[in-house]
Parts: sequence; structure tokens; C-alpha cells
Amino acid sequence: MSPVYPVYIIGEVVNLTCSAAGVSTVSRIQFFQDSQEIGSKEGFSPSDNYIHKLQRSSVSGSHAGVYSCQYWKNVSGQESPSDRSQSISITVTAHPVYIIGEVVNLMCSAVGASTVSGIRFYQDSQEIDSKEGYSPPHRYIDTLQLSPVSELQDGAYSCQYWKDVSGREIPSENSQAISIAVTARPSAPKLTVTPQHQIFIMGEFVTLTCSDLRTSTLSGIRFFRGTQKIHSRELPRSPGSYTSVFQLPKESGSYTSEYSCEYWKTESGREIASERSRPLYITVTARPSVPTLTLSPPHRIFIVGESVTLTCSVPSTSALSGIRFFRDSQKIRSKEYPRSLTGYTDSLQLPGVSGSQAGAYSCEHWKVVSGREIPSQSSQQISIAVTDPPPQPELSMDPPSGVVNKGLSLNITCVAPGGAGEQKFHFFKDGVEIVPEHLGSEISSTDPDMSSMNTSVLTILKAGPNNTGEYTCSYKKNVSGRWVLSLGSRAVNVTVSGINTGGILLVAGTLAAVIFCFRRKQRAQKLQESAKGSEGRECTSNLDPSHGNKESKAMDAGAEQREQGSEVTYAVIPLSALEAHTTQSKTKTQPAEEEHVMYSEVVTKHVQKPDN
Repeated sequence: MSPVYPVYIIGEVVNLTCSAAGVSTVSRIQFFQDSQEIGSKEGFSPSDNYIHKLQRSSVSGSHAGVYSCQYWKNVSGQESPSDRSQSISITVTAHPVYIIGEVVNLMCSAVGASTVSGIRFYQDSQEIDSKEGYSPPHRYIDTLQLSPVSELQDGAYSCQYWKDVSGREIPSENSQAISIAVTARPSAPKLTVTPQHQIFIMGEFVTLTCSDLRTSTLSGIRFFRGTQKIHSRELPRSPGSYTSVFQLPKESGSYTSEYSCEYWKTESGREIASERSRPLYITVTARPSVPTLTLSPPHRIFIVGESVTLTCSVPSTSALSGIRFFRDSQKIRSKEYPRSLTGYTDSLQLPGVSGSQAGAYSCEHWKVVSGREIPSQSSQQISIAVTDPPPQPELSMDPPSGVVNKGLSLNITCVAPGGAGEQKFHFFKDGVEIVPEHLGSEISSTDPDMSSMNTSVLTILKAGPNNTGEYTCSYKKNVSGRWVLSLGSRAVNVTVSGINTGGILLVAGTLAAVIFCFRRKQRAQKLQESAKGSEGRECTSNLDPSHGNKESKAMDAGAEQREQGSEVTYAVIPLSALEAHTTQSKTKTQPAEEEHVMYSEVVTKHVQKPDN
């Protein structure tokens, strides 16, 4: 359609064009007005480019409507129609409105007249222009141009032509009147931005407000970035101002954009736009590069009381004015530097971390440009979880007293509270961890099995003096992939006694020998006096350990005696006193006495000594 107007004025010319470009053969093109056929053309050739034009000259109200077109092509002797084109609406009004300063052309045509001597134009029935001397080549058309139009030219316009017949002027009837309304363009609005900064950040949102909308018949408002329309909205009423939120586009490097706004009103079907607002210039810069946040030690979960370090590293290419740390999006620390730096790190120390310090941590840095802080994007978040250590285990012993004789076995059992779970147990002696693999076969431990996931037993197979001491245990529990050590158990004390099973047997044998000695003494009354005296000394020596060493040695010389008529030989065996308990002081004086134990279990055969 040409020319393109939202509203056409009675008398104007409108051209409609239907093109079947790209089609190999076209047999017919048809126009439609409100779905009714109004004009067609057949017999096209490729040189026509398959284009058909429909002209609406001197448009009138009957030409208003919805227009479309369609073409046909001949396929095997039959016409095949295309789809309808898109629709175009034509609106016609008899009361056009013009804006002061525009150019208006009024055309008067005496089409059909055989002879025309002249044409006159009228404004509100007053002649304003006249032209004579027409000849047929001019087709009897005259144009009156109002340029630039002003409010003084508002009114009803008409025209007529005349011809001279026998020296007399014969005028035609006046044409239909065309009313022209002339109005001033609405005054320019005012454009402001919120927040008000000298510099803005790419991607952030700003609010543009178009105010001072000085018209009682406001129809809509538009915003522009440069010459490009970025927002348009029709308004049902006339507010004093209108606001819209925009996101500043992201581009490479810093830039400055020009923004403006306008509003419009509608009169006689025509949109009358206001003057543009004064331009508003917005300077935009990019955010600094994203910092990197690291965690040391790199655990997913921490135990109450541990130390945690978070380090924020800024790339060396970024200017720096300060660094901030956040926990759960709340600022917890901010450090400003007296001068702009490039490439820097700052650390946040959390000594003795507690449950209140658990959360998602992040950091950012900023630079100052034109008096405004320009923050970077936040670093990736690092979540810190804090938990109490697992509860204290229970430690028990078998025997429960903790006192065990040398050479016997000892079991120490560690039981973790709570249900089954993945656990590792550790035993300690005098604060040093016991590693059974490093101690050979004398100590072993059992790991938890499926039937008892919370118990472990430390077994000392043969207790010795070096096993005396204070024992504790603890366990590790798998919490979010980290092995967490529990609190230590209460301590139990182990004492290893120096008495062993061999010593007990020797004592029992000694008592048996003493009893047997007394019985033999009664039976030996008839022996010789020398043997009797010797045996008495032996018994006395065995019953009275207070005899001196000299007497003991004398007895040793004749210790071996043979009862007359007997196959049993008795021997007096001197035995040192039992070892002191291993926990006694080594400087303690050892008893000087010796115990003499007689064994009767040893049977010897009497052998006659050969004479010398």
C-alpha cells in the first residue's frame, strides 16, 4: 500500500499492489475488499513480474475496509488458487488533522469536462486561489499547497472550475468540502532516571520516568534508545507521568546511550505525537571480573572448635578498592584499601568454629568509578557445615579389676553409643595410640563386624610389665564423607602382677615337702643318730627360714639323704624369694631370706659309690 497512513482523507489517492514474486506461472490475480472481489487481471507474462496494482483515486468513505489479494496458476488445464495475502486496513475520514508546520496539498480535478477555462479554491467559502489558461494536455488539474500549514489555515476547503461560453463565465458547482483541522504538536515531556548515578553497571535495572504529559487526551507513550523504539504502550487515561523499568544491555566495554520519550494523542483518527523529551545520557560500565573463593582445609563438614580459613582471590587484571565476605547473602566483613590495587587476596579466619558460623559463604570485590562503587559478581558459594564430635564411648576390661598376673591374657572392650554405622576404633595407652600391627603377636584387636557394628576388643595375649598403664579409646564416624574422631572414653588402669603360674606351683610344692618332712621324721626315730640329726636340721631349716646363710650351706652339703630301705631320695632345694611386683620401686631393698623347698616327686636309684 502506498502511501502508508493510519488514516486517509477523502480525496486522497491510495495504491494497492499484489505481487506473486517467486512463482513460475500466474494466470490471474484478484483483489478483495471485505472478502468481496473488486478487481482482477488475467493474461500475465513473465515480463509483468506477476504484479497487479489497484488504485483508489479520490478515496471516499466507501473505500474504507479490509483489503487482500490472491493469485491463480494453471495446472493441467485447471486453475489452482494460492492462499490469501495478509490483510491491509484502510480508514477514511472527512475531517483530517494536521500539525503546525506540515505541508498540505489540495488538488482540484475537472475530470470529464470538455473545456475548462480556470479553477478556483475556497476556504470557508472565501476564494483564496485561482488559475486560468488550461488546455487539454493539463487534464484540468490544479493543486493548492499550504506550506507550512498554520492554525490560520484551519477551515473547510472546496474548489470549482469554469468555462467561457460566448464571453460569459459559466462556473461549475463547488466540489465537496474538505475540513482541515490544524493543531499544535503537544509539548515535550521530561525524562528522568532512577537511581541517579554518574555511571551505571551493565545488566542492572533502571527506572525511566516520562513526566509533564500536558494533554487532556493522552493516548499512549513511547521510549527510545537513540532512534530505536524500545517501549510503547497505549494508556486508557491521562496520567501526569509514566514510568517503565529497563535493563541496561550488556555490551563489550563501556558505552554511553541516549534515551528519550514522547507521548501521543489521537484526534480525528490521527495519532499526534508530542515533541521528544530532552535526551538523557546514561554511561554504562562492566562489572569487575569474578573472584575465586577457596576453603582450607577443604572439608565438607567441620567439628566445633576447629579452625577454618576462607580466601578470596581477585584476578590480577582487575582494579581493586576493597573485598567483602558474605554468609547466607549477609555481609559479615568488608575491607577497604587506601589505593586501587590489582590482583589481591584476603582471608577470613574462623578460629574455633561454632554452629552459628555454619552457612553458605561467598565474596566479592569492588572498584570506585566516578564516585560510585562498582561491585564484581559474587564468587561461587562454599557451604560450611558444623557438627559436634561423636559422643564418648564406654571402655571396660576383663578382668574388671584391671589387675592381671604376668603371662595371662587381658581383654579391653570399647563400645560406641548409638546404632550401627560405619566406624573405626582406636585404643591408646598413656596417651599414645596402640597399633597392634607394630607390636607383633602379643596384642590384637577385633574390628566391628556386621553383628556388632559399635564394638571393638583389644586383646593382650600375654600380659607383661610393659602393659601396665592407663588405657583409653575413641572411634571415628563417617560424617558426610569425613572421618570424625569422637571424644575419648574414660581412662582405665591396668596393673600386671609379677606372680606367674609357675611361681604358684613352686609354693604349693614347698608346702607339700614340709608336711612330708614331718611325717618322715616320725618314721625315722630308729635311724642312726647322725642321720637323725641331719634330718632334723633339714626340717628345722625348712620350717625356719630365719637361719643364716652358713647353716644353709652346711645343710646343702648333706642335702641329699636316702632313707634306709627306701627307693626315694629327698632333696632340699634352695629357692630365692619371689620377684617383687613390677609396680614396686626398683630401689626397694629385696628380702635376703631364701626359702628351701623339698621335692619328693623326684625318684632316684641308689648307686653305691665305689671305694677310693
